[in-house]
Amino acid sequence: MSVSRWGSYVLCLAMLPWPGMASGQSSDPPLAPDEPVRDSIHGVTVVDHYRWMEGAPIVPRLATWLTAQNRHTRDRLDALPGRDAALAQVMRYRQDVDLSVVADAVNGREIVMRYSSEVPWVRYFLRRDGRETLLLDAKGGSASSTFRADWSSLSPNGRWFAYGLSEGGTELSLPRVIDLDTLADSPMDPRVADWAGWTADGNGVFLYRRREGAVVGASDFREGGACWLHVIGADPASDVRVFSAGEGPGFQPQSSDEPYCEGAPGSRWILGVHRLNDTFLNQIYIADGSGLGAGKLQWRRVAGSEDGIQQLVLVGDTVYAIGNGRVANGELRAIDARSGDFSSAEVVLPAAEQVLDSMVVASDGLYVLRGLLGSNQVVRIARDGKVEAVAGMPDGQISHLRADRVLAGFRYVVSDRNSLPAAYQVSSLQGPGLHDAGVSVSAPTDWNLSRFEVLRTRVAARDGAMIPVTLLRQRQATGPRAVLLKAYGAYGYPADQGFRPDLLALVESGIDIATVGVRGGGDLGETWHRDGMKLKKPNTWRDAIDVGEWLLHEGHAAPGKLALWGGSAGGILVGRAYTERPDLWGAAIGDVGAFNTLRFEFTANGPGNVAEFGSVKDPDEFRGLLAMDSVQAVRKGVDYPPILLTTGLNDQLVESWQVAKFAAALLQNARRRANVWLSVEDDAGHSISSADDELRSQVDRLAFLKQALDVP
Repeated sequence: MSVSRWGSYVLCLAMLPWPGMASGQSSDPPLAPDEPVRDSIHGVTVVDHYRWMEGAPIVPRLATWLTAQNRHTRDRLDALPGRDAALAQVMRYRQDVDLSVVADAVNGREIVMRYSSEVPWVRYFLRRDGRETLLLDAKGGSASSTFRADWSSLSPNGRWFAYGLSEGGTELSLPRVIDLDTLADSPMDPRVADWAGWTADGNGVFLYRRREGAVVGASDFREGGACWLHVIGADPASDVRVFSAGEGPGFQPQSSDEPYCEGAPGSRWILGVHRLNDTFLNQIYIADGSGLGAGKLQWRRVAGSEDGIQQLVLVGDTVYAIGNGRVANGELRAIDARSGDFSSAEVVLPAAEQVLDSMVVASDGLYVLRGLLGSNQVVRIARDGKVEAVAGMPDGQISHLRADRVLAGFRYVVSDRNSLPAAYQVSSLQGPGLHDAGVSVSAPTDWNLSRFEVLRTRVAARDGAMIPVTLLRQRQATGPRAVLLKAYGAYGYPADQGFRPDLLALVESGIDIATVGVRGGGDLGETWHRDGMKLKKPNTWRDAIDVGEWLLHEGHAAPGKLALWGGSAGGILVGRAYTERPDLWGAAIGDVGAFNTLRFEFTANGPGNVAEFGSVKDPDEFRGLLAMDSVQAVRKGVDYPPILLTTGLNDQLVESWQVAKFAAALLQNARRRANVWLSVEDDAGHSISSADDELRSQVDRLAFLKQALDVP
């Protein structure tokens, strides 16, 4: 699609009057001080106009500027003429929805997670003998409270329920444990940074502590930590340090290192994992647990970063490992814990067209899920090594794959964009069983989900790559409509294809949803991921651009009515697709986005992302980071379309100044400053904690898009 064909339409849209432009009220948000800093990096001069914004905790004058921005944006959002209608539409798809999922199950005790539109945060219940008892309601019943459970785990003996609670979206959680025999709830060591795992008997926990003196927000915040053993009920002063950053023979230095440990029922072995970016299992060690109590474990290396380990399961003397470093779609290998490693281990499940996803352990074997673009297969690896497929698994997005080590079979939840989640218990290989899993899913009958349809296709990118696209739309709608292109494209995560009521509100309001599996994600395996990393990162946002062109060309979207939405690492996609092709989009939304990649490495979460995005210390990777930097891509006098940017002041993953710099650059350079909207949550982090704030955010998005795209 040529620039000139749609550029004039966007220009006309930009010239329409916006709320806040009436006489007596300033139409433009306040500018930020421009204090340029010049760096020479590998022979390239880079000018940073807003370096003064950087710092943690947040720089006071940045906080002042963000407050002014938010006040200006809040006034405009609240004044949007379609806001009342947007609120009614969002509320229609929030009420009377309930989903319960079995999170963990041991020896007849189940931990149930319950989601509800009336109580949209997660609550945890203990189910036993057919009765349920509330264990944890992190919000305390108050919609304005900002506590949240960051993690939770049921012990292998079924006695303890451990969880981490944080406030204000900081994700700096304090660990607690509930005795399921007495329901007594008590804190654990407050120095703990994160959960690691259980001991084999379930009476001890491995907890990750950051080093003494670690400063929140500093670039070395996550460095130098260790994994400690804590016996539940014992004095934390008696905890034993068992696995430290950098520990183990043949350790290869990595950009961030968070050591974790884990045992398993019936096994004498302890797994030690050096995690990268708090997510990726980068280097794997194993030790005989006989020396655990004294902290004298003899570690042996079993896998490295080259193996691309995605998941580990310990069963007796065997470590089952899914790895995609050697075969892009993943292979399952069985490692002999006594002497083997991943490279020499037996391949139990070889690579196939479908991508290996996850696995769980049951009494009758190991169940492994693999899938491709919504088509799913589960195979069982029996105790005798026999491999059999479970017949008749449904299409859709599979989640919450769970099993109990003392019972046969497994549970799962399946959903689609236009169908409610359904939870199933599988006990027979001859069919998915579809037995009642003891969970509930309900929604108002007047939703009439049959009114919504899903179109799945593949769209050719400019280099011939075929990009997966899922279009959610009204079945009876005719002619081109407004379309919101939603994409992420990082870390090898597949695009979310599950059921989301808030998206139905958008579609019913006249804005279809195109979910795009751009490169950098994992929709088509690890090769797809690698093709959107570092120097290949432009594929990520150009895939979005090319799909946007297709949506217009094929008549799915009307001219001027195509919008873009992404967040976090997906902010790279939003920022660069928006700045590279401003003529293409009628609007954009960037939530808590990484917009200043040249400086991201110097944040607390930056070192862990070097493996994904690159480092300015490397000449080639620096050029890749420069190409993906949205702040540096902003140009003077360009007619950028309306964009809504959001951030939370407590964000520890993408600090607020990353978003603030992009907003400041647009305000300084865009032809129309009134097209830049910056919304700031002062009691939230990388995600919104409060139910009230989440509702307001959904209404903001819908009202903003309807105004920007001129949707009645």
